[in-house]
Amino acid sequence: MEIRHNQQPVPDGALREFTLGELRTDGAPFHIDTQRVQEDQPPHTHDFIELVYILAGQGMHSVDGEAIPVRRGDMLFINYHQVHAFTGPGMELANILLRPECISERLLHAENAYELLALAVFRDFGGQVSHPSPRVRFDPPTMLEVEAVIAAMLRESQLGLRGYQTVIRGYLEVLLAKTFRQMDAQEPEGMPLRLLAGALDYIDAHLGERITLTALARACFYNPSYFSRLFKDACGMTLTDYLTGRRIHEALRLLRETGLPAEAIASRVGYRDKKQFYAAFRAQTGTTPGGYRASLREVNKPHDPVQTPPCVSEDGGVS
Repeated sequence: MEIRHNQQPVPDGALREFTLGELRTDGAPFHIDTQRVQEDQPPHTHDFIELVYILAGQGMHSVDGEAIPVRRGDMLFINYHQVHAFTGPGMELANILLRPECISERLLHAENAYELLALAVFRDFGGQVSHPSPRVRFDPPTMLEVEAVIAAMLRESQLGLRGYQTVIRGYLEVLLAKTFRQMDAQEPEGMPLRLLAGALDYIDAHLGERITLTALARACFYNPSYFSRLFKDACGMTLTDYLTGRRIHEALRLLRETGLPAEAIASRVGYRDKKQFYAAFRAQTGTTPGGYRASLREVNKPHDPVQTPPCVSEDGGVS
């Protein structure tokens, strides 16, 4: 399910307030979905804690009148009744909405989201972190791990199999542990992270094209061999493996959101060889494009969230 910020009209000048009850009719204390920002959002608020992870793109996030730049790899904490909005069409967001009892019933009436998250799960951190922040920017290897965890949460929510809420709570604890670990180790952004941000933006903008190491290094103003080493050090994988994961991630989105045939999708994500696309797809997902679409039809839930599969593989190839 996608949160639509224009679900109900509101009077001029009035804030739209979302409630978890209108998004979850089954009484679950959490909800997870993805959203692609189609246009600048109007300011709004809600009666739940919201964690937002930027899956793709970049833009601005305004909270209580203060705007900060955000991009892929950022996790944002939004407290009860904070007024916020995203600007930057094209951004893809993962929204994790939760009530305090999702983590600990004894904290049901906690007033501060950051204290709640620190106290509820992270006793190993002594109830606090060194650098609390409403925005966490993950280092490249952790960013990919976090995206894999979010993908697993989305899949569990989508399928709704027996015990899925328990599984999602477990993934949530893993996600928050990684978030607080990153907060505790937050340091000024170094050259490899700045390099990676520009490289990832370039890849996303040219995903349907033939991307070579030489072209990408030139776009980032680096020698190809030096760039290759920096990319692997920063991202924890080769450029080839990353490109494969990102292309299959986009192929999955197109399979979900469009009726395009697999051959057309292969071309859109940069594959000119059908067999190569099918081999990479199976290596990443364990199924075929047709099998993936069939699994979505079987679920057939009106409020199914969009799955964002992991962008990590050690054995895929690229065109």
